[in-house]
Amino acid sequence: WKADTSSRAFKDRYALAKGRAVDWLKGQLASMAVIGSLWSVALLLLGVPGALLLGLFAALAAFVPYLGPLIALVPAFLLAFAAGPLTALLVVVVYLAIQTAESYLITPLIMERAASVHPAAVIAAVAVLGAAFGALGALLAVPATVAVGILVEELWFRRLEPDATGGDDEKAQKVWVEPARPEAPAGRE
Repeated sequence: WKADTSSRAFKDRYALAKGRAVDWLKGQLASMAVIGSLWSVALLLLGVPGALLLGLFAALAAFVPYLGPLIALVPAFLLAFAAGPLTALLVVVVYLAIQTAESYLITPLIMERAASVHPAAVIAAVAVLGAAFGALGALLAVPATVAVGILVEELWFRRLEPDATGGDDEKAQKVWVEPARPEAPAGRE
C-alpha cells in the first residue's frame, strides 16, 4: 500500500476534516443551547432573579467542559442564596442534575448525530483527556476524537475497500485475507 500524496487526495481529506470540524462546532452550539435552556427554565421555576441571563451565561460557559459549568454555577448560587438558603441548595441540586444529563446524555447524543462520533467515544475521550490534561484536554477531546476517527477511516478502512474503479482489487484483498507465503528456495520443489 502506498499513501496517496496527490493534491486531489489531500484536498479531499482536508475537506472531510473541515466538514467534520464544522459539524462538531454545530453540535457544540446545539449542546450549549440545550444547557442554557435547561438552566433558564430551572432557575425561572426556582424564582432566581436574572434566570434568563444566567441561562445564557451557562450556555456560553458550557463551551469549556468541566470548568465552564462550575463557573456558571457561582453567580446562580449567589443570587439564589440571596433568595434563601433552600433555593441555593436547590440550585446546586439542579446543577448536578443538568451536569449529569449533559455529560452522559445530551452531549454524547448530539455529537453522535452532528460529528458522527459514537457517544461512548465522546464520554471516554472527555474522561481520559480531561483527567490527563485538565480543562484543555476536555475541551479538545471531541475534536481530537473526530480527527482520530478520520485518520482511522482513511488509513485503515479505506485500505480494505475495493479499488475506486468499481472492480475488486484482488491483490489488495488477498494481502488482507491470507498472508504472503515465502517462496521455496531454488532446487527444493
